[in-house]
Amino acid sequence: MKIFKFYLLLILTGAFIINSCYQEEKQVQPSDNLTDQIGYWHNIAVGSLFDNPAFTNYVEAGEISYSEIRDRIMKELSRKDVQLFHYESIREDLLWSDRVLSEKRILLSPFSGNKRVQGEMPIDFAAVFRYLYDTDEIGETLYNSFIDLNKKVLSFEVSREEIIKLSRQIGGLPLSTKEKSYVDVFNQVLYYSDNYWSKNHARIQDKRTLSIIWADAAGGLYGMLCGPVCSIIEAAMFSSIMAIQE
Repeated sequence: MKIFKFYLLLILTGAFIINSCYQEEKQVQPSDNLTDQIGYWHNIAVGSLFDNPAFTNYVEAGEISYSEIRDRIMKELSRKDVQLFHYESIREDLLWSDRVLSEKRILLSPFSGNKRVQGEMPIDFAAVFRYLYDTDEIGETLYNSFIDLNKKVLSFEVSREEIIKLSRQIGGLPLSTKEKSYVDVFNQVLYYSDNYWSKNHARIQDKRTLSIIWADAAGGLYGMLCGPVCSIIEAAMFSSIMAIQE
């Protein structure tokens, strides 16, 4: 009888452990893994636009608005994964993002009137970093590091390769866990963006590519305020705006 109870206890204990592991596994959210795929999905989104002659012809033909670009990005992404990129599920986040982009003047005058203006910088990258700092998402050390790199990019003091290397070095600073996650996303998008633009649009001048990949990374960073799906969309948005503006 004692042997029977012993084996019964072993069986019940094993069942409990297996069930607990299963419950733990179920609690893992898709977004946990999606954060590691932001750069990948960013390239899918940008490629669906700029590798499409119909889109590039449309851009060259005249004006294009921020909302038109976003709609096209969402449409293309939903074709790849309709559940992940379902507009209604992130609608409130995107509306909030629009308000911030406007109120904090992150998107500047060339797009405020839904018009494409040649030769003007359409995005205030410093405003992105400042907004994250003002909302206590990042501390002074990380903020100053981003601002320092931003100055180097805008003055073209560095090459694409150099800015990627310098940006990675930021990860070695004494940062909080949250800050490290922001830096990881920033560097991930920077790397994937450089990969896409340098390989698929090699004709673009190096200085211009530097501005575009910096925009992509800043967009990915800003979008993380709403989560990885918004990060993908905003990274692709910033990329598209900079690419057609240059």
